[in-house]
Amino acid sequence: MQASGSSSQNGGRGGKDGVVRFLVSSEISQKVELRVNRVKGDFNRIQKNGSIDSRKAVTGFRHDLMRLRQYRLECVLYYNGQALCRPVSTRFTSPSNGGKECIWDEVVTFCVKYRDLPQDTLLGLTVWPSEQPTRNGSNDVMRPMGGCTLKLFSKKLRLRCGSRKLRLWHGLEACGKEKCATPGKIPVKERGETGLLERQLKHYNRGDMPQIEQLDKLCIAKIYERLAQEEQEMTEKGLYLLQVELANYPLPVLFQESSVGNKSSLSSQGSLGNAQLSPQNSLSPTMDIHDILQEGPNIGQKFMDVQGPHLIHVSDPEIGRENPAERKAQRMARSEGPSTVGADRNLKPNSSEKRAIESVLRQPLTQALRREAKKLLWRFRYSMLDNPAALVKFLLAVDWQVADEVQEALNLMRQWASVSTTDALCLLSSNFTNPGVREHAVGVLRTAEDEEIVSYLLQLVQALRYEHSADDSPLAAFLIKRACQNHVLGNFLHWYLFVEWQDPVFGPEYAQIYDRFVNALLSEPSGYALWDDIRRQMELVAQLTAVKREIESLRTAARKKDKLIELLSESGLCEELASLRLPLPLDPIVLLTGVIPEESSVFKSALTPLKLTFKTAVTVNGHALPETKYSIIFKKGDDLRQDQLVVQMIQLMDNLLKKDGLDLKLNPYKVLATAAGRDAADYSGFVECVPKCRPISNVLEQYRDIRRFLAEYCPDPMNRQNPAKEALKNFIKSCAGSCVVTYILGVGDRHLDNLMLTEDGMLFHIDFGYILGKDPKPFPPPMKLCKEMVEAMGGSNSESYRQFHSYCCEAYNILRKWAPLILNLFQLMEGARIPDISNDPEKAMLKLQEKFRLDLNDEEAGQWMQKLINDSASALMPQLMETAHRWATYWR
Repeated sequence: MQASGSSSQNGGRGGKDGVVRFLVSSEISQKVELRVNRVKGDFNRIQKNGSIDSRKAVTGFRHDLMRLRQYRLECVLYYNGQALCRPVSTRFTSPSNGGKECIWDEVVTFCVKYRDLPQDTLLGLTVWPSEQPTRNGSNDVMRPMGGCTLKLFSKKLRLRCGSRKLRLWHGLEACGKEKCATPGKIPVKERGETGLLERQLKHYNRGDMPQIEQLDKLCIAKIYERLAQEEQEMTEKGLYLLQVELANYPLPVLFQESSVGNKSSLSSQGSLGNAQLSPQNSLSPTMDIHDILQEGPNIGQKFMDVQGPHLIHVSDPEIGRENPAERKAQRMARSEGPSTVGADRNLKPNSSEKRAIESVLRQPLTQALRREAKKLLWRFRYSMLDNPAALVKFLLAVDWQVADEVQEALNLMRQWASVSTTDALCLLSSNFTNPGVREHAVGVLRTAEDEEIVSYLLQLVQALRYEHSADDSPLAAFLIKRACQNHVLGNFLHWYLFVEWQDPVFGPEYAQIYDRFVNALLSEPSGYALWDDIRRQMELVAQLTAVKREIESLRTAARKKDKLIELLSESGLCEELASLRLPLPLDPIVLLTGVIPEESSVFKSALTPLKLTFKTAVTVNGHALPETKYSIIFKKGDDLRQDQLVVQMIQLMDNLLKKDGLDLKLNPYKVLATAAGRDAADYSGFVECVPKCRPISNVLEQYRDIRRFLAEYCPDPMNRQNPAKEALKNFIKSCAGSCVVTYILGVGDRHLDNLMLTEDGMLFHIDFGYILGKDPKPFPPPMKLCKEMVEAMGGSNSESYRQFHSYCCEAYNILRKWAPLILNLFQLMEGARIPDISNDPEKAMLKLQEKFRLDLNDEEAGQWMQKLINDSASALMPQLMETAHRWATYWR
């Protein structure tokens, strides 16, 4: 906090004691946000005048692509004509009240914090229609409905707060330049007496004017009537008025640049006399802005004026900031003059410089490069051309604000040794926005097989967020081309894009890419078959949604099941499901040939998930296998995107372990999210139902021992009281694999109800609602390893348990080698709406990186894993929590 001058000069609020009280922006760590209320104006006039062209409506499913006569508000923060962050948008909504207003009533949050805002920050607000530009060869360009700009800090450096009524400039996008062409604030001179009244009303609401209750009620009511009348007059003249509400604080907020280092600069209160804060009543060193805001108007009671020496500590705002002279010298040193190019080309590092470069290259990508490291990599860039692993670090060392340096970097990138797919995924992250770099990464992906592209497709779809433009994105063109050639890839691309449609920020861009995908499919003869499969899969989801809606109102589970069987029967409302032939959305290789109503059921849950059993025909390498059964779970109202990500990572880790010759029998089931909206009721998806398995809690309840359960279904031929060696081996391997994988991913909320065991001894986890260290229970163990699992292996002194330890250590060291790939895939998911990642992406990445312990060698990592296993097996708290969970389940 900072002390400042008088309230009349700087906007502070003075009390009766003569003390000026205010907050400073440099101490507010909250993210910038505002509430978008509405736009008032005649929207019918826009359609009649045709100032915004509508896309031609199409029939069938593609009509959902054209959300005509709907609008969204795009918000951007600008400084010096450039955006400070990515645009944030509201949802699309239609005009109401006879086309006289468009209401959102939605809170928009930026990734930028108040403390990081420059003094001349501009808030750009643009209303866009839902129509998309055509791609039939015409030159139609999307035009905004209108835009406006507002300075967040006033001329007196006070943060603007509260409700604001802004004028939209029809047909113009919000201008982010210093002398903007779209000022949202209507000058008081244009509004006359009404503008002066509104200004006085703001002072009154802020508490800057004395209040007389009875007279104020009469006067304020008249002012509001006059403001409403003025608003109506403006809209009748053809103006459009945008009403937003900026954040409110209990005290005025004055601008101050963030300073690095000394955080105890000045207090947020001061007086112009010889007053100072008494030590016993001053702010605690640990007291942050959130504590101050909670005090509200009573914040002044925290302080006391006492007589004493006038001592004020002032921090230098330049401390910790980059020195312009040093910056200029650095650019000159790295400039590409004729004399330095040849010198750098022939320059070779000495032994100490080589060690320094190797140390930089070993650093994880989550660790920012220091200035010295960047200088070192740039200086010896020519000597690293043969090292593929050095390209990513070299590009991170480039100053992308210097045109000559960028050109030099792009030229060197094309000469660099071919990089791996892992590095290509990194170049598609948000750290690299240069189109040339992203095009180079796509060129590397073109050499990958379709199977590898499918395994990374979820992240590649998320990488589309960081493309410069959805229309000419090389990554989108690559994915669409591959999807048209491979129907399995096309199936998953459809669902991944469809789910991202409903993203409030990037939904329109994903809709454009999906439109391109559909057009590409329909332009090829083979694409019609895939499009027909996709259309019928959408109809299947719609039918199952209708079935769930039909049965969820019934009370008992028996009645729900009977109703489900009735609806799925050949004489029911969904009779076509009995004879459908359709690729399974979860796994397009599996062909559904009809539902089996008698083997379908409803789970006992508030969300009423449906278990559906289908007859299937599987084709492998063109050969049809015998008809089998395939059970799936359809969930409506449950967000499966996080489960989908975790299962994808488990599948990837299983493939990486098998590639290294270690099969730990993970065999993950499949999960596919099919919809994600703004409300929980909009979510839907499919989950594979693994046959012949049950929760370990059920196993222990019925058999008291895991070995008895295994002996029941897989007995040893020589002694039927013991389980077969193969079943016990499956159990030990799958336990080891599950422990290592769930530890790396930080899977939380583990109990015996979400640990499943198959009849042939394979253990696996379900329900991944908490990942990356999140856990609702206190003191969770590093991994779920209960004493019953150890006893099933023969006890802690048995050879099987030692083999379990060996499997864990070997798997851990194998996966540590692939840490860059796993970290890159998670980094690409930071923009996805997955709560455990998107809430704090930087923290999530650091937690994941910590799990790999990249600072240890293989031997030390093995010892670390042994310690984790011992801590997990002997932990007391999980046993207490398991008992509490069983009692809670019993009473529920």
